[in-house]
Amino acid sequence: IPMTTPMQMRGSNPKSCLLSRPSQDPLVCMEGIEDRLYVYFKGGRLEEGGLDLCNMQLSIFSYKEGMEAKFNPPPLAENLQHGSYWEIATVKGGAVEANSARCDHDPATGGTYCVRVLPAKDGEREFPANAELVIRNTDDKLIRRFAEPPAVDTADYSVDQEYSLFLNFGRYTFEAVDGQWHGPVLAQNIVYHKNTQPSLGLSMVETREIDAKTCLVTLSWAGKPMDLDLCMRCADGVVSSHTKTDTKGTPVKGVKYENCVSEGFGPKTISLTQQMAGNFKVYVMNKDPKGEAVSFLQCNPIVNIIIYTGVWRQYQIKKPEGWENMLEESGVGQQCWYVCNLEVSSDQKMGEGSLQCTEINKLTNIEPGNDGV
Repeated sequence: IPMTTPMQMRGSNPKSCLLSRPSQDPLVCMEGIEDRLYVYFKGGRLEEGGLDLCNMQLSIFSYKEGMEAKFNPPPLAENLQHGSYWEIATVKGGAVEANSARCDHDPATGGTYCVRVLPAKDGEREFPANAELVIRNTDDKLIRRFAEPPAVDTADYSVDQEYSLFLNFGRYTFEAVDGQWHGPVLAQNIVYHKNTQPSLGLSMVETREIDAKTCLVTLSWAGKPMDLDLCMRCADGVVSSHTKTDTKGTPVKGVKYENCVSEGFGPKTISLTQQMAGNFKVYVMNKDPKGEAVSFLQCNPIVNIIIYTGVWRQYQIKKPEGWENMLEESGVGQQCWYVCNLEVSSDQKMGEGSLQCTEINKLTNIEPGNDGV
């Protein structure tokens, strides 16, 4: 297991884990990364003794020194409810620092994070997205650079078009670039928290799939919930994944639903083609079909408005004060994210002369328009 992966021991014993040397790959920044060793005890009720009666021992061995250290679970402190987690030590640069203690909550400081770079428009293509993905922290320090999506049979591969790595909890910027696709696609200030989804979707548009007359509105998000719905309301009706036809047409002239992925990550994509005119309320509904109870604050949705020159406007949810505490609350929260108002004027092309956008960016419990506004 690489140095960037925390070890959790679960199930029947014995369990073992190989901590390798830090990667020498210049595309991988290992500075400041350490392995945190801990045990999660899942079997046995508190009255049966839990960790106190299982005679558990954790040993750390090295090639040169043999047994470096060994640990046994400390007794359950009076201020703990169950102490099912046992923090043991940190390992960094070959040195072991003991910090053996029991706790009630998962002590992990990060986890495996997945990013998928997906095409905005549905259909087969000769040159699939082959984006370079760069990940930086809030200090603009390089965390990881993937030159291309991990290939099958490589250590980093999980599924097609997915980039997977270990990240500490924090805030990050993700940037995807592909010479045959509009870009760069940028997602800034993305929060990775113990109660947020450990994933992010980025949507890219192939350059030959958009011309000066076309504007695309795209929605991408995390792996869950399985289904968010991108919607646009105007005087002629509502455009959503539920109003599109087999030909991708909608009740509104000049508007099509180009992509309608409902398996997590997205994207959902609506196209607007000149000549047309209209005033649209752009919003996203959390459909949550399987009762996953994943809120907008947890899944990092991103709405991009893209014209032939690239991303024209981008919106992410403005998180309210104290939003981290809201993640601890039960339920999925508000079901609608009212993104913006988009005004389209009839013209020969989509651009500054024919598009006006007013940011709304608020979470509500009702679709805009149903409240008379």
